[in-house]
Amino acid sequence: TLDRWLKDEGLLAEDRLQMDIFLRLDRLSERQFRCARCGRPVWSAPGRRPSRCRTCGGRRFVPGTVPDASALPGLLGLSAAEFREAVRAVHDRYRKEVTAEVERRRRRYHRVRRSDVVKVLLRREWLLAADAPAAAVKAVLLDPDRYHGFQVRPTYRRVRAGGEALAGILGRVGPVFREEADRYRARGRSWSEIWRMRVGRSGVERAFEARLAARDGYRLVERDRRGRVKEVLEERPPRDGETVRLTLDLGLQKRMTEALREACGRHGAKGGAFAALDVERGEVRVLASWPPLSPDHPFLAVSSAVPGSVYKAVTAVVALLEGRIDPGERFLCGRERWHGVGCHGSHGWVDLPEALAVSCNKYFARAAEIVGLEAFVTGSRRLGFGARTGLPVTGEEAGLVPDDAWKARKHRERPDYWRSPKIQVGELRQMGFGKGPVMVTPIQVARFMAILGNGGRFVTPTLVPGEGGPGARVVPAAALGPVREGLRAVVERGTARRTGLARFHAAGKTGTAEIRAGGKLHMAWFAGYAPRESPRIAFACYLRETPSYGADAAGEVTAVFLEEYGKR
Repeated sequence: TLDRWLKDEGLLAEDRLQMDIFLRLDRLSERQFRCARCGRPVWSAPGRRPSRCRTCGGRRFVPGTVPDASALPGLLGLSAAEFREAVRAVHDRYRKEVTAEVERRRRRYHRVRRSDVVKVLLRREWLLAADAPAAAVKAVLLDPDRYHGFQVRPTYRRVRAGGEALAGILGRVGPVFREEADRYRARGRSWSEIWRMRVGRSGVERAFEARLAARDGYRLVERDRRGRVKEVLEERPPRDGETVRLTLDLGLQKRMTEALREACGRHGAKGGAFAALDVERGEVRVLASWPPLSPDHPFLAVSSAVPGSVYKAVTAVVALLEGRIDPGERFLCGRERWHGVGCHGSHGWVDLPEALAVSCNKYFARAAEIVGLEAFVTGSRRLGFGARTGLPVTGEEAGLVPDDAWKARKHRERPDYWRSPKIQVGELRQMGFGKGPVMVTPIQVARFMAILGNGGRFVTPTLVPGEGGPGARVVPAAALGPVREGLRAVVERGTARRTGLARFHAAGKTGTAEIRAGGKLHMAWFAGYAPRESPRIAFACYLRETPSYGADAAGEVTAVFLEEYGKR
């Protein structure tokens, strides 16, 4: 219902007013008396009687109503046991906070009395039920004597559409930390406003905090003794936060998150990710991961992984940029290993497009060796690898295009494992076909496919409409012809011919990077663009630690995306 409401309003996240029920621990054991003169209720601590009525000054009291909150669990939709557990959790939070506050004070002061801290924290309102049902809120407000110790407080809380599908993108908000309070105070915020504020802590919420944040208004006035305003001394109007629109397609985002979950189950994968963006403007349409972001699971759509054979397309572009290979020159892929590099088949004489179609390891190992380490690293970084894209999402990694400086650091850390402080030619050959220490993220691969699709112009992925767009040309359009021909052949007659992606007029590259984690498992990739003649969308998908291959696992998820995308 929340998703439906947000979808109808066209919103992904918004502050909504909710009613919370809080608990005052110091009032749970208080007794009620009534003034014999005016009948007003007066509350007193256990074992003590009131001395004087604050309303009429009376000094005679009779026993009052006994508080009875037995109906509250049912109004909250809880059983009696669940309600007792919730109250017990409040007591646990109170005791932990007392201990923590005592330790904080001991670091600042010489002497600290625990009883002083207890008195303060007992009077604090502790959250018992967030967004309480209307029936419970009404009961507590209309019968405060019966529900003594329970209080209702209005709270603006961030609500979001998409659930786990947007967990790593929208991010979260949280209270202002103690060490941040002085900085906000210097910007003109009042202390009361600071302690009520919720600021972005990750994802879009953090990246656009300055635009999303509202600001309280105030009016400082001088009054006469009758309370009438004589003069307005200072005034600041309130300011609403801006509306930030995202480029994501919520329907596609949720569908691809579900497709990844299903594919991980079918193929025994530990996780997966899918990224898709517009080839011209770089606007991200899908950035999905499974499992969803949590303390135990990173946001895989921007996490590093071994690229496998998907990186052969990068090697091909770099080699053509350097003019070091002729795309029509044929290379013999025989049965024997080539300088220690094996292949999954004996492909015979292959040129560049055919090597991409059949995914020949030997061809691209040789191409990387011909290009050389320096040109290979420079060309890869020119295409956006080895650096963050700058997307405002949680936990984006830069990936890795290793050079001699990186190898020297590794050698100093572990000379027993990294025998040489420089990258050797054998390691460069491995990097040429996507193995070894090369690491990429799905969004980087999707951006590379967008560069191929738009004719060689660099794009910057963005989540905000109008902030992207094509940049400088990094690859001459003429140099991309053989690569695009090879990616088309991959789908029509190459390693992805059985995926059924040809019916979507897609072009792309499969990848299967072998890893060992208790058995023979793979990083299964498929990346490309569609339609192949006039590309509009570029994408990248991978499943991690699966016994399946790239064409089978990642190709299956890509087919789901292209089918759903074609309906829009």
